[in-house]
Amino acid sequence: MDAIKLFKKPSVSITDDLECYGYELTFTNQKFVLSYMHPLLPYRGMLLTYQLGNGKTYAAAALSHLYTTYGFDVLFLSHNLNVKENFKKEYLTFIRNHNLDNNIKKIKRMGLTKFFISKPDINGGLVIIDEAHNLRENANRYPEIKNILDKNKNIKILVITATPMIDSINEIDSLRSLIEPSAPIAYSEKAKNTVKINYIGKEKNFGKIMLSEMKGNQLNTYLKAYKNAHYDVYSEVRQASVTASKHYNNNIPLSEQSAKIQILLDSLIKGELTAVFCFYIKRGINFITSVLLNNGFEQWKPNSMYDENIRRFAIITGKTSEYETSSAISSFNSIMNIEGGVIEVMLGSSVLNESITLKNVRHAHILTPFWNYGQTEQALGRVVRIGSHEMLPRKQRTLNVYLHASHIKNYNKYNDIGKKNVEEIGIDIEMWKTSWRKKEEINNYINRIGKLSIWNGKWNPTCETKIPPVDNKMVIKANNCIWDLNRCFETNRSKISWCNVNLNNAICYNCDSGEITLGPPTYYIKINRPLAEGYTIWRSCVDEKLRLTNNSLKSKNKRCSYRGKLIKNINKDEIIKIADDLNVDHNINAIIENLKKDNRFFDKQIEII
Repeated sequence: MDAIKLFKKPSVSITDDLECYGYELTFTNQKFVLSYMHPLLPYRGMLLTYQLGNGKTYAAAALSHLYTTYGFDVLFLSHNLNVKENFKKEYLTFIRNHNLDNNIKKIKRMGLTKFFISKPDINGGLVIIDEAHNLRENANRYPEIKNILDKNKNIKILVITATPMIDSINEIDSLRSLIEPSAPIAYSEKAKNTVKINYIGKEKNFGKIMLSEMKGNQLNTYLKAYKNAHYDVYSEVRQASVTASKHYNNNIPLSEQSAKIQILLDSLIKGELTAVFCFYIKRGINFITSVLLNNGFEQWKPNSMYDENIRRFAIITGKTSEYETSSAISSFNSIMNIEGGVIEVMLGSSVLNESITLKNVRHAHILTPFWNYGQTEQALGRVVRIGSHEMLPRKQRTLNVYLHASHIKNYNKYNDIGKKNVEEIGIDIEMWKTSWRKKEEINNYINRIGKLSIWNGKWNPTCETKIPPVDNKMVIKANNCIWDLNRCFETNRSKISWCNVNLNNAICYNCDSGEITLGPPTYYIKINRPLAEGYTIWRSCVDEKLRLTNNSLKSKNKRCSYRGKLIKNINKDEIIKIADDLNVDHNINAIIENLKKDNRFFDKQIEII
């Protein structure tokens, strides 16, 4: 493989000088990634921070395919299996949408831990790091991975994350440094969608949250955990704010075991899909499972069939197998499940927070807050994406979001805590306050990034596209487009075309917009090749010579048999044999006329129809 040239440091003004590359069904923000990161341009890389649902992974899949068509290696790095499988799914969707060849075997997918341990040699090409917010400067893997990337100056690097900052605005610098300290940032606002989002609960000075008052067993458990908490370690307190214990007791009112889960249960509406995100397994997912089973629900299994009379739930955690995870998501997202006939409720731990799409969700519950809002955004990003609700009628394209917070009311009664005249208090409320404060600080910084980034959603390339001259051979004009097909035809050293044609490498120049579209020609361009059975006469677009092909005309050079034999080189005995096969007079003109009548004569290899 040829090494890519060393990369110049990019400047903000470079966006005005970029030619606009893209595939037919890629959006403008995705075309920008393809244009800036094009394998023939000299730029080292970028930090791609498009907001959730803006098609970052799809853009990465398109870019990967582009690199493979130029003969470069592609290495996709991620921190977990779901992310790698989602990339593969997006890539397969991309090539299916554009009728392209499948090059997935040319794209190596690897976990960050394996990359860190194996320290592989990278000999040029493209490295993609997805969900890069999991790779922080203070992580053990970070220095070694950065060192590997720094040593390989002949690679390009695409770092992807929708949450480049989680706890501090300084975190974005460590991600940029994976490329180089001054690496450019591509940023865009949240994708426009037709989903109306309603936050359910009580308005506080930091946002709207769903409050639930702890009582009975849960209250006692919470107060005990709070008193025994050491310094800033609140693990037991946080778990107590979800449930009183690991096990659901059917003899005790649910509201006294878990105020949050009581609200969750009351909010479930038959015929409307619900997604539940909970960090804890035993005192969260498992507890909810017992509650649902005791309230008429069944747990979904991979062989579960549609039945509108059965209410089911599915579970995805770190222990769920790859097969069950894929099957559950596929069943949940299917058109048969729009009203929950297969799975009504999806329960997920933190593994559900990234690289998974849940469609047609009407209710989303975040049961466990975090000290930062990035985790919450990742969870909500699973259910609000481009096209996530398009199967629903317009009036039903709504999402109710419940940000749960357990609390104690009239706290002044508990003098030993030392709080007085407080309406609501609890660890959940403190966590939401902290996460919202961080969110505001990060959002203010992101707004500044939007003004300074190399692309902020307002890209209008002004450079004049370099369009190749039309020769009506390999470069043709059709409608308002000029198609360059030079890279589509396999040739030998003598520049004689073979019959092998790779239309993936076609390039279309739009004369009106200046955009450059990659991929197969549209329906009005026809590529003629020798037909599978019988005789064919065709003219090569490379040397413009007529050839006749048929299995009976074997050349000593096996490859020549694929493209046929030059008409002028066919001898008398061969003409007689062909004429007899076609039942025509023994001359080449009679043979040509017969094949024309049967639509087996192509005077042009490339036709506009």
